Amino acid sequence: MSTGLLESLRVIWERVGPPPAATPETRLHDFVREAWRFVEPRALVDSWHLGAICEHLEAVTSGQIRRLAINVPPRHSKSLTVAVFWPAWVWSQRPGFQWLTASYALALALRDSLRCRRL
Repeated sequence: MSTGLLESLRVIWERVGPPPAATPETRLHDFVREAWRFVEPRALVDSWHLGAICEHLEAVTSGQIRRLAINVPPRHSKSLTVAVFWPAWVWSQRPGFQWLTASYALALALRDSLRCRRL
C-alpha cells in the first residue's frame, strides 16, 4: 500500500474512531446469520470456519489485527462475509466509516458492493 493511502486511512480512523467492542448481541457472526437470507437465496451452512472468519474480522475492526489473509477453499462464504456482511456490520456501528472495494474482476467488485449497499 502506498504511504498516501495509509495516511488517508489513518486520518479516517482517527475521525470516526474505532467501533465499540462487540457484545453477544452485536457479534459479526450473529449479524451474518440474521442477514444471510436477505443476500443469498441458498440456505446458510453455518460451521466453525465462518465463526473463525467473523472473529478475526472483529479483531481487525477493533485494531487488534492489522493484516489478515483468509485462506479457505472456494464456496466457503469468504467473499460474502468479508465484502458484504463485514462492511454492513461496521457501518451499523460507525456510519461514517469508508470502504474501498476492489477485486481482480470488476464484476465481482460491483456484485459485492451492490449486495452490501442493498443490505
